[in-house]
Amino acid sequence: MKRTLFLSFIFSIILITSICQADISGRVIDTHTSAPLSLVKVQLRPANIITLTDNEGYFSFAADKGNKLIISRIGYKEKSVEINAGETFLVIKLEPSDIKIAGISIRGDKSNSIAEKQNNVEVIDVKKNVSIGLLHKLETNSSLFIRENSMGEKLLSLNGCSQKQIAILVDGVKVNTSSGQQSAIQIPASFIDRVEVSRGSNSALAGSSALGGVVNFILNEPDTTQSKHNFTVTTGSWQKYSVNYNGTFEMNDLKILMSLNSQTAKNNFSYFNKIENSEKKRMNNEYTSSSFQLKLNNPLAKSINQKLSFYLQSTKKGIPGQTTDYMYYKKATACSELSRIHSKTTFDFPSSLLYLDILYKEQTSHYENTESDVFHKYDSHNNTKIITSNLSLNYTKNIFSSAASINFRYESYKFDNLLENGLEQSIPLKIRRTLSFINHNELELNPHSALYKINSGFRYDRIFDEANALSYNLGLEIIPEFWHNLSLSFNAGNSYRLPEFTSLFWKGDSRVQGNPDLDPELAHSVESTLQWNNDLHTISISGFINKIDNLIYWHRTALGIWTPKNLATAKISGLRSKIQTSPWEFLSLSSSFTRLNPINKTTDSDHYGNYLIYKSLHKWITEIQFHLKKLNFYFRNKNIGRQFTNFDNLVKLNGYNICDLGFSYEIDASKNIYLDTKFQITNVFSESYENYRYIPAAGRGYSFKVELNIK
Repeated sequence: MKRTLFLSFIFSIILITSICQADISGRVIDTHTSAPLSLVKVQLRPANIITLTDNEGYFSFAADKGNKLIISRIGYKEKSVEINAGETFLVIKLEPSDIKIAGISIRGDKSNSIAEKQNNVEVIDVKKNVSIGLLHKLETNSSLFIRENSMGEKLLSLNGCSQKQIAILVDGVKVNTSSGQQSAIQIPASFIDRVEVSRGSNSALAGSSALGGVVNFILNEPDTTQSKHNFTVTTGSWQKYSVNYNGTFEMNDLKILMSLNSQTAKNNFSYFNKIENSEKKRMNNEYTSSSFQLKLNNPLAKSINQKLSFYLQSTKKGIPGQTTDYMYYKKATACSELSRIHSKTTFDFPSSLLYLDILYKEQTSHYENTESDVFHKYDSHNNTKIITSNLSLNYTKNIFSSAASINFRYESYKFDNLLENGLEQSIPLKIRRTLSFINHNELELNPHSALYKINSGFRYDRIFDEANALSYNLGLEIIPEFWHNLSLSFNAGNSYRLPEFTSLFWKGDSRVQGNPDLDPELAHSVESTLQWNNDLHTISISGFINKIDNLIYWHRTALGIWTPKNLATAKISGLRSKIQTSPWEFLSLSSSFTRLNPINKTTDSDHYGNYLIYKSLHKWITEIQFHLKKLNFYFRNKNIGRQFTNFDNLVKLNGYNICDLGFSYEIDASKNIYLDTKFQITNVFSESYENYRYIPAAGRGYSFKVELNIK
């Protein structure tokens, strides 16, 4: 009854405050300097009305004349922007681009984006994505799968490769650690501007771990010369609460962005336990997190600019374990303290750009389960550190551009077992040092028949006291002259993944031992994509093959000891298709489908030809959005295929189908103050399913978000 009254109240507000759509206005700025751009051509479609930005980068239109903007300016990449329902003011960032005219070369700046070096990058716009919560936004990409393990951790999978086999970047710098800890998906969604996803083996771009691809989380920048403040409160099922603040300030030439976030959730829910054939409650799912981000953009001189960012995060969560009697943890906890400092200095020389990146990251984790039985009791500290320095020189001449880099990366890991008599099971300080030489090139050829864009990347990693690695990536994009809406692209590359320190040196007890003789996992992949698009529609289809050798799996030896070993060879192939269309201003539809074929190709194994474990065989996402004045409504259906949990393929987890829906509505309190509300229901029909054996998923849930913006 209370929920019915609440929904009636929300819809009453919408009906009372709904008014005709106001004019749309905005400001165009440079992505990197945040400087306003004048004389930018802004075209409103389908009305085909054109205006230019003023000296401060401002423009305005009547919003009922169209729903799409095309923004272009010499020296910048053309950008297309959809006008969502309720939007009245847009801050549009243009990416500098090289001007290529015969005999003339004008350079543009580069960014933290990986799209400059790849032609198969797909972008998830976190700001415009209608979902609430980062994981729900990531799941709109059909190549990304998300599941929960027995520790209660949310893990990413890309094109059939696990999270350990994906290179995770933040602002273009890799944050993977040799301990296996990766914290990027714990970043609050409000801190993130967009997420870039590049599929396929690509160590040439990111070094170790990029077997399945690269995921780059690009955080917000102090991107406007106008101070603004954003306050957000989110609540939802299972006692979830979140508060967030984002503020942008300017002090002379110094631009400042400060972000604060605090989250808490109980996350306990009921489910049907098939083993005991009774209704149970999944407990010990509590989660709390506090995050702080500070970004400074400071022009040091006319040709020197420095960006400095600080990120701090503290988290604590329960570890529920699996839902069987022997693995259920009632009071197990995990605590983590993360700090990250990133400095990027840009030097603008007459014929090139020089970047100096320095990153320091430290993460300390404490896992405790001292009230469990003796076989599952633990109390341990993990400490990891990363220091990365990268010097990159970017050069452009007419139709050719090149970036050469030298990178040094220092990683350390230490594990302390705090249990009584646990000292012999600790891992002393382990260090991994890597010196890398990297080169990326882009060449554009434009004969009469077609435009050819050729990308190449090469990387040599000198890993001290370990094996060295040579990686490459080659890409070709063809755009026919007679049909410029059509493009055909090819990508090929290789990758490797060094064993994490825990697999090499783990000393759990006499039954569980690491293996210091492990070899790196190796991968080679190819991908081809055909895409057609115009102002209203986009259609693409792609296919890929990824062959992985020396796959590391933990197995039990003849003596009964669990240990990791390079056991398997695999071939993961698949097809991916995507359709997006906006036949009318008030309606947009999208559907994307990925079919995976992850096959064990170990010739001397009894499991040859079987499916690999914990690889969902398909993912199908369909979404419908309605735009009516300031009201935006969406319905999303997610269909996930079955997966197998053992190498014999005798045990499987069934596929499942999840429906989500939600709406957003914007209320203008004044010219400089507006309120944005969102309501979301996930798993509408309360589907019961598992995405990891004995790990039940929650049923129907809701989220409600209120966002106050002050300019």
